[in-house]
Amino acid sequence: MITQYDISWRDDLFREEGFYSIAQCIEFKRNYYSVVVAGQKKSWVLCSDKQMVFTIEEKDKFLDEYSKDIYPLVSVLIPTYNRPKYFEIALKSVLMQTYRNIEIIIGDDSSNDDTQAIVKKYKKKYPNILYKKNNRRCSTVTERSYMNYSDVLHRSSGEYINYLNDDDVFEAEKIAKMMDYYLQYPNVSLVTSYRKLIDDNDRVIFDEKIMTLYPRWEVEKDTLLRGEIALKNLIMKINFIGEPTTALVRRCDIDNNFGTFSDKSFNCINDLPQWIQSLKKGDLIYIKEPLSSLRVHSKQKTKELFTQLFFKIDYFYIYLLSYKEKLISKNDFYSVMKFWQKIADISPEMLQSLKQESKDNRHNEEILNEFLALKDKVKYITNEIIE
Repeated sequence: MITQYDISWRDDLFREEGFYSIAQCIEFKRNYYSVVVAGQKKSWVLCSDKQMVFTIEEKDKFLDEYSKDIYPLVSVLIPTYNRPKYFEIALKSVLMQTYRNIEIIIGDDSSNDDTQAIVKKYKKKYPNILYKKNNRRCSTVTERSYMNYSDVLHRSSGEYINYLNDDDVFEAEKIAKMMDYYLQYPNVSLVTSYRKLIDDNDRVIFDEKIMTLYPRWEVEKDTLLRGEIALKNLIMKINFIGEPTTALVRRCDIDNNFGTFSDKSFNCINDLPQWIQSLKKGDLIYIKEPLSSLRVHSKQKTKELFTQLFFKIDYFYIYLLSYKEKLISKNDFYSVMKFWQKIADISPEMLQSLKQESKDNRHNEEILNEFLALKDKVKYITNEIIE
């Protein structure tokens, strides 16, 4: 090294030479000086052949001191509502991450102070936790969830974003392994992984019936998939990428709110539209190792009847917009519309039950009416395509 200005070496941190030079370079940058690595064709210096040795203690000291200088900030966003037990498990899984430059943004919609008490306990030790108790009134569960998802995003500062549903769990290496791929491959716009399914008591689920409800892609090795190929499979087949917890996304690929696709926000589904939005910008990395766990339990909102209708409505618009943006062909669009007809098919008894439930609830009545209108529209669309 040759320097133009004098800055003290960090001998308060290091005793060996393993991290001396790189630490000194960062110290120069901290003091607003430029650091240049010369691109010489021939070697300028001959060094004795010896192996550089450093201790784990020194490595930890280096990372503790300089991680924020050398690694992009990742925002982990946790919207939560009345799940203090699961929430604490989720929060601990973020605090255990090996990646050193993380901020944790929590939006608490809970009707009690149980979650707030948990956060208060951890904030004493972890200043990177940013917490907000929301005191707002929403007419529906869907509206509340949407507002909380948006709020935590707009309070964050990270270059990369990973949502963590308050009942899901991260593996300790999740963010580090995903960021490694982003730093290696500038053309990658989405990184995800295989995920485990767990029950109420953190036990891994192997029930075939349950597993078929949550499609996963099993690969022999970490796989790079071109964006257009990943998009086609995502739209035409299954959401093999996973839920919001599973994938790490670039902030620059989020269009105002997470899950906005073609300028449209969706009622229940926000993962699939965001994956499509991200993959329009680049390629996909799929990691074979399960780096997160999806909790499947009885209190999930997806089990509600009108929520299921909302899911079907969202899927219709995802398919329609994919066709309008020319992500799928006319024949592909016909195929997904025929598929939508199948999943939208409900029995007369079920329809009667839905009508009965919506009598005293204007919001549910609007959902049902939109769903029935779309069923008629799909009949027209499929007939028009055939002709």
